[in-house]
Amino acid sequence: MNEWGGPSATLTAAGWLGVAIFALAMYGGLAFLLEDVRKAAVLPVFRRGTSKESFEGDLQVQLRELADEAGVRKTL
Repeated sequence: MNEWGGPSATLTAAGWLGVAIFALAMYGGLAFLLEDVRKAAVLPVFRRGTSKESFEGDLQVQLRELADEAGVRKTL
């Protein structure tokens, strides 16, 4: 038993969950760092939708919806 009155298995499960979250965060950080350095995908990060289109497409794909973003003036 711990000080909070719960079973010790709860603390063990929470610890392993923390380790899993840490490993996932380190994988994502390393994947994005290598991608930034090499300018190409090295480790899969499972992008979907518009983020995949903007990474794999050209500049026109990235700027396609810029005019609809907040803070962009329609006319000067």
